Amino acid sequence: MDENLTSCWPPVRKRARSPSSSARTSDEANPTTPIRSVNTHVRTLNSRSPLIDAINLTPRFRNGYEVKPQTPSYKPYALSSRGQKRQRAFDFSVEVSINPHSPLTPDEWSALATGAAIIPADCCPRDFQIQCSNIVIGRSKDVCVIAPTGQGKSLLWVLPLLVQKLGVSLVITPYTSLGSEGRDRHCALGIRSVFINANQKDATTLADAARGLYRVVFACVEMMPPPARNMFA
Repeated sequence: MDENLTSCWPPVRKRARSPSSSARTSDEANPTTPIRSVNTHVRTLNSRSPLIDAINLTPRFRNGYEVKPQTPSYKPYALSSRGQKRQRAFDFSVEVSINPHSPLTPDEWSALATGAAIIPADCCPRDFQIQCSNIVIGRSKDVCVIAPTGQGKSLLWVLPLLVQKLGVSLVITPYTSLGSEGRDRHCALGIRSVFINANQKDATTLADAARGLYRVVFACVEMMPPPARNMFA
């Protein structure tokens, strides 16, 4: 090997020559692919165990118990019901419109609330209750109220009903217990109320609520149509 040539890293390892290396020189110059017997190849494949048997023999456990292999069911998937039938909209011969009302003073709201036995005789509505009630009966703009628990938010959909005799308050509640408690509390005060849920959604109840026979209508979120339901998701 010429010493002037640049060596590469890592260096090439030298193989130890066997006594018969010279005899293989001619064979290495012209390498050929060895021919394997067909019978030997077939016998080698047959000697192997199938993969499915190895999988089935492996025990599987779930919750401390061995799971027995089950035959898969090829029963076609079928729905238990064909869906709900499309119902017609309620038809009303008389259309009711609610006209805006002028704001009331705190004394007038107190007299209406105590006269309807909504609040005790020695109490008066809060300032935010009066302001929101005037906005609702005025029908001029929307209002959003955020108040702690126990501050009297439920009066916001009851006080306007004392002025708007044809008005109906729709209360969307996320919990069934709140709807049931609100319906019972309002019915005890003499305010006709209904709670529409999965157990009470017959056509007669829906028609009475649409006609305005109930002053306060409680409903769960899932009872709303899809476009309105997404607002409460």
